[in-house]
Amino acid sequence: MFTLTKPQLDSAINAIQHHGYGSFFPLPPEFPLIDTAWPAIHQGLSERDLDTYACYEALKAFVPKSRLNIRFVSLLHPFDLLFYTALSMFLRDDIAASRMPLQTQRVFSFRSEKASPDMLYATKPGYKEFRERQRKKAKARTARFVGVTDIADFYPRIYQHRLKNALEASTSDPAKKDAIRVLEKLLIQFSGGPSYGVPVGPAASRPLAEAVLVDIDSALRARGVDFLRFVDDFVVFGKTYESVESSLHFLGETLFVQHGLTLQTAKSHIYTLEF
Repeated sequence: MFTLTKPQLDSAINAIQHHGYGSFFPLPPEFPLIDTAWPAIHQGLSERDLDTYACYEALKAFVPKSRLNIRFVSLLHPFDLLFYTALSMFLRDDIAASRMPLQTQRVFSFRSEKASPDMLYATKPGYKEFRERQRKKAKARTARFVGVTDIADFYPRIYQHRLKNALEASTSDPAKKDAIRVLEKLLIQFSGGPSYGVPVGPAASRPLAEAVLVDIDSALRARGVDFLRFVDDFVVFGKTYESVESSLHFLGETLFVQHGLTLQTAKSHIYTLEF
């Protein structure tokens, strides 16, 4: 049996209010009602056994990702989003501790080191800081070439078992090991049976996805690759074209071997830095 505490549920609803319900759909009308009746509702939610809990069917749709591409997004039922967010919040600090340290200024996406207790991640650093760091490194003239690439369909293609392994490696706390087990059960229900994918849209998915790439960041660093990352976007610097090309090949091979993920060919390029 696994249940969430009232403080964990309070933290979840506060995080949803801070980050937003989702990225692609209007706010469902049930959520303001839940907020209004929260003392009574969170009592009932805290009594739900998540080991045997059956999720509601999520609303799913294809939305434009670019002019010619689409993405598959989800709107979870409010109860499911609360449970999902509470579990992500519970694991938040362990994920942060397992990631490449913030002070290395290499990984900029959804960092929770400076987040308040009711936030999944802090506002900064973010994409703006990622871009500023790229410009600073380019102006430093320590590299002559730069490679850019990103992962194809990252969130929908995350293997849930690999995510579970990454989360388990981040903690030795038995209670959190139980939370990871329950989280895997929820993810399988969210995906409708297949053992891959995390919901696209909820903020709770973002720190979980970062946990998946901890081993990739570590492998790049161990190889001596001069890289920056924001979510699934990678930027690699090098003194020669061949060194950048080799680093991108290594990244692609490691992603595929470790996670079954691939790089987007159309978005992978090597540029010469002009001084």
